[in-house]
Amino acid sequence: MKKRLTKVLMGFFMIISLVPAMTANAATGVFTPIVTSSIIVLSWTMQPGETTVQIYQNGIYIATVANTNNYPVSGLSPCTSYYFEVRGTGSYSSTSTPWVSTTGCS
Repeated sequence: MKKRLTKVLMGFFMIISLVPAMTANAATGVFTPIVTSSIIVLSWTMQPGETTVQIYQNGIYIATVANTNNYPVSGLSPCTSYYFEVRGTGSYSSTSTPWVSTTGCS
């Protein structure tokens, strides 16, 4: 009985120790400090332990970046709305922007 209780408690504490890693965000507060007619710069705050993120534009993968908290997206069309997501690798989750429109509307 004592061995069984010890095993159950050890399993419980192992699961609890994994919860922070599984629920941590790759990045928080993604925002766009620079928006022009053809470039949008994405910036975010990395979480402890995360070094690599993947960038998605309108749901399509465009890049993987490491050891940085910003990324310039170029070659965009003027007066067009885009949606970006910054996804962590491994067990980290993601953060996203609202729709962002490039400038240059006539």
